[in-house]
Amino acid sequence: MSSAPAISVVMPTYNAGRYIGEAVRSVLDQQGVDFELIIIDDGSTDDTEKVMKSFTDPRIRYVRHGVNRGLVAALNEGIDLARGALIARMDADDIMLPGRLATQHAFLNEHTAIDLMAGFVELMNSEGETTGVWDTDRATVSEAEIRDYIDTGEWDG
Repeated sequence: MSSAPAISVVMPTYNAGRYIGEAVRSVLDQQGVDFELIIIDDGSTDDTEKVMKSFTDPRIRYVRHGVNRGLVAALNEGIDLARGALIARMDADDIMLPGRLATQHAFLNEHTAIDLMAGFVELMNSEGETTGVWDTDRATVSEAEIRDYIDTGEWDG
């Protein structure tokens, strides 16, 4: 078996056939860092499996389940399968901006005291045009609240 990738991208999916092809391509287009893409199909009943079968990239690991077990179970399975030293989270209806993995990998390698990184969301319409930002998190969650939650595991927000 080849050496472990630097990053494991974990993508749970459930009935995201309409979007998953573009989401997968946006991950596969990442450059500058070695990664694997682990997709846990959590019992989709749409054409998700058909779309996934159109990909032959060896960096993809596709696991399909016949029943829906829920997001947390799919995420935990993806994390269990991950071979990378770092894990990146990705939704099946999102687009990964170019350079995301390389930028985050470089940052975490330079700042070894940091164990968790998050990004903000840009909203887009069905034509792929950016229509704004999802500002709910930015307006309601402070760095102190995040740190407190990580330290205690209890969310007050």
